[in-house]
Amino acid sequence: MPIRLERVALSDERYISLCESCLRELRDTYTPTKRALQARAVESSSLELFALIQENKIVAAVSVKRDRTSLHLSALYVSCSHRGRGLARLLLSQVSAAFSGAKEMSVWCVEETGNVDVFRALGFSLVRKEKSAFLALTDGRPATEVQLSRMLD
Repeated sequence: MPIRLERVALSDERYISLCESCLRELRDTYTPTKRALQARAVESSSLELFALIQENKIVAAVSVKRDRTSLHLSALYVSCSHRGRGLARLLLSQVSAAFSGAKEMSVWCVEETGNVDVFRALGFSLVRKEKSAFLALTDGRPATEVQLSRMLD
Protein backbone atom coordinates (compact mmCIF):
# COMPACT_ATOMS: atom_id res chain seq x y z
CA MET A 1 0.00 0.00 0.00
CA PRO A 2 1.48 3.40 -0.89
CA ILE A 3 2.19 5.85 1.91
CA ARG A 4 2.17 9.60 1.32
CA LEU A 5 3.15 12.62 3.40
CA GLU A 6 0.51 15.30 4.04
CA ARG A 7 0.17 18.38 6.17
CA VAL A 8 -2.90 17.95 8.34
CA ALA A 9 -4.80 20.05 10.87
CA LEU A 10 -4.67 19.42 14.61
CA SER A 11 -8.44 19.03 14.39
CA ASP A 12 -8.24 16.17 11.84
CA GLU A 13 -10.22 13.29 13.36
CA ARG A 14 -7.68 10.75 12.07
CA TYR A 15 -4.90 12.62 13.91
CA ILE A 16 -6.94 12.91 17.10
CA SER A 17 -7.58 9.17 17.02
CA LEU A 18 -3.86 8.40 16.60
CA CYS A 19 -2.95 10.77 19.46
CA GLU A 20 -5.49 9.26 21.81
CA SER A 21 -4.25 5.76 21.07
CA CYS A 22 -0.57 6.62 21.56
CA LEU A 23 -1.13 8.83 24.59
CA ARG A 24 -3.02 6.06 26.40
CA GLU A 25 0.25 4.12 26.52
CA LEU A 26 2.26 7.11 27.71
CA ARG A 27 -0.21 7.94 30.49
CA ASP A 28 0.78 4.67 32.16
CA THR A 29 4.17 6.35 32.72
CA TYR A 30 3.59 10.10 33.06
CA THR A 31 1.02 12.89 32.86
CA PRO A 32 1.36 16.55 31.92
CA THR A 33 0.87 19.12 34.66
CA LYS A 34 -1.65 21.95 34.32
CA ARG A 35 1.27 24.23 33.46
CA ALA A 36 2.26 21.91 30.59
CA LEU A 37 -1.25 21.88 29.17
CA GLN A 38 -1.37 25.68 29.21
CA ALA A 39 2.01 25.95 27.49
CA ARG A 40 0.96 23.40 24.86
CA ALA A 41 -2.19 25.38 24.04
CA VAL A 42 -0.11 28.50 23.36
CA GLU A 43 2.55 26.61 21.38
CA SER A 44 0.15 24.71 19.14
CA SER A 45 -0.55 27.75 16.95
CA SER A 46 3.07 27.81 15.76
CA LEU A 47 3.28 24.10 14.89
CA GLU A 48 2.97 22.41 11.53
CA LEU A 49 1.60 18.90 11.61
CA PHE A 50 2.79 16.28 9.12
CA ALA A 51 1.32 12.82 8.74
CA LEU A 52 1.99 9.65 6.80
CA ILE A 53 -1.26 8.53 5.23
CA GLN A 54 -2.01 4.96 4.15
CA GLU A 55 -5.47 3.95 2.89
CA ASN A 56 -6.79 7.31 4.16
CA LYS A 57 -5.58 6.55 7.72
CA ILE A 58 -2.86 8.41 9.56
CA VAL A 59 -0.27 5.81 10.51
CA ALA A 60 2.39 8.24 11.80
CA ALA A 61 2.51 11.95 12.60
CA VAL A 62 4.86 14.60 13.93
CA SER A 63 4.46 18.24 15.00
CA VAL A 64 7.22 20.57 13.82
CA LYS A 65 8.22 24.12 14.65
CA ARG A 66 10.89 25.75 12.49
CA ASP A 67 13.36 28.13 14.09
CA ARG A 68 15.76 29.55 11.49
CA THR A 69 17.82 26.47 10.60
CA SER A 70 16.40 24.05 13.19
CA LEU A 71 13.33 21.84 13.22
CA HIS A 72 11.92 21.27 16.69
CA LEU A 73 9.73 18.19 17.02
CA SER A 74 7.13 18.29 19.75
CA ALA A 75 5.35 14.98 19.20
CA LEU A 76 6.03 11.91 17.13
CA TYR A 77 3.37 9.21 17.00
CA VAL A 78 3.36 5.91 15.14
CA SER A 79 0.26 3.74 15.17
CA CYS A 80 0.73 0.69 17.41
CA SER A 81 -0.11 -1.62 14.52
CA HIS A 82 2.52 0.01 12.29
CA ARG A 83 5.52 0.13 14.64
CA GLY A 84 8.79 -1.53 13.68
CA ARG A 85 8.30 -0.84 9.97
CA GLY A 86 10.56 2.20 9.65
CA LEU A 87 7.73 4.72 9.53
CA ALA A 88 9.30 7.11 12.06
CA ARG A 89 12.49 7.17 9.98
CA LEU A 90 10.49 7.71 6.77
CA LEU A 91 8.41 10.46 8.34
CA LEU A 92 11.44 12.35 9.66
CA SER A 93 13.23 11.99 6.34
CA GLN A 94 10.28 13.37 4.38
CA VAL A 95 9.66 16.19 6.86
CA SER A 96 13.29 17.30 6.78
CA ALA A 97 13.15 17.33 2.97
CA ALA A 98 10.08 19.60 3.15
CA PHE A 99 12.11 22.24 5.02
CA SER A 100 14.98 23.15 2.72
CA GLY A 101 17.77 24.90 4.57
CA ALA A 102 17.13 23.14 7.87
CA LYS A 103 20.41 21.96 9.38
CA GLU A 104 19.30 20.34 12.63
CA MET A 105 16.36 18.46 14.12
CA SER A 106 15.71 18.32 17.86
CA VAL A 107 13.20 16.72 20.18
CA TRP A 108 12.40 16.48 23.88
CA CYS A 109 11.14 13.17 25.24
CA VAL A 110 10.56 11.49 28.60
CA GLU A 111 13.35 9.12 29.59
CA GLU A 112 11.08 6.82 31.57
CA THR A 113 9.05 5.91 28.44
CA GLY A 114 12.02 4.28 26.68
CA ASN A 115 11.71 6.73 23.78
CA VAL A 116 15.28 7.98 24.18
CA ASP A 117 16.44 4.66 22.67
CA VAL A 118 14.00 5.11 19.77
CA PHE A 119 15.41 8.54 18.94
CA ARG A 120 18.99 7.34 19.31
CA ALA A 121 18.22 4.60 16.77
CA LEU A 122 16.99 7.39 14.48
CA GLY A 123 20.39 9.11 14.70
CA PHE A 124 19.73 11.57 17.52
CA SER A 125 22.33 12.35 20.19
CA LEU A 126 21.86 13.48 23.78
CA VAL A 127 22.00 17.24 24.34
CA ARG A 128 20.78 17.49 27.93
CA LYS A 129 18.69 15.83 30.60
CA GLU A 130 16.69 17.48 33.39
CA LYS A 131 13.92 16.87 35.91
CA SER A 132 10.68 18.15 34.44
CA ALA A 133 8.63 21.03 35.79
CA PHE A 134 5.88 20.11 33.33
CA LEU A 135 5.53 16.31 33.49
CA ALA A 136 4.94 14.03 36.48
CA LEU A 137 5.42 10.28 36.71
CA THR A 138 2.43 8.29 37.89
CA ASP A 139 4.05 7.99 41.34
CA GLY A 140 4.19 11.79 41.64
CA ARG A 141 7.92 12.26 41.04
CA PRO A 142 8.99 14.61 38.24
CA ALA A 143 9.64 12.90 34.94
CA THR A 144 13.11 13.13 33.39
CA GLU A 145 13.01 15.14 30.16
CA VAL A 146 15.74 14.51 27.63
CA GLN A 147 16.64 16.74 24.70
CA LEU A 148 18.16 15.05 21.69
CA SER A 149 19.26 16.41 18.32
CA ARG A 150 20.70 15.30 15.03
CA MET A 151 22.25 17.09 12.10
CA LEU A 152 20.42 16.92 8.77
CA ASP A 153 21.99 16.19 5.43
